[in-house]
Amino acid sequence: AVMRLAFGEAQLRGCPLRLLVDWSTAQGTNSDARDDLESRLRQEIGRLQRQHPDVHVSTSGSSDIENFLLENAGDISLFVAPPRRTHDIGTIVHPSAEAAVRLLRCPVIFSVP
Repeated sequence: AVMRLAFGEAQLRGCPLRLLVDWSTAQGTNSDARDDLESRLRQEIGRLQRQHPDVHVSTSGSSDIENFLLENAGDISLFVAPPRRTHDIGTIVHPSAEAAVRLLRCPVIFSVP
């Protein structure tokens, strides 16, 4: 859902899309899990590129999201974030979304689950 929203917004705005992939979300440090995630990501990007052929997409891996956002803040015109999660104690946002809201001077859109 996050990538579909990001591709759609990039096409509407006529902007390139840069996907920031946090490899620490792969289950554990198992290289097979990372390879599986990378394969599924490539497949989904390919499918979305066929639907949005005008969108130029690149991926970046970063273990330090805050530094990435600070270094690229001038090039980011919209940040598409994972969905917020409602929990008994309140609303939980992904760390990348929290950093984007705090560090960037651009809109942050939360996708729907």
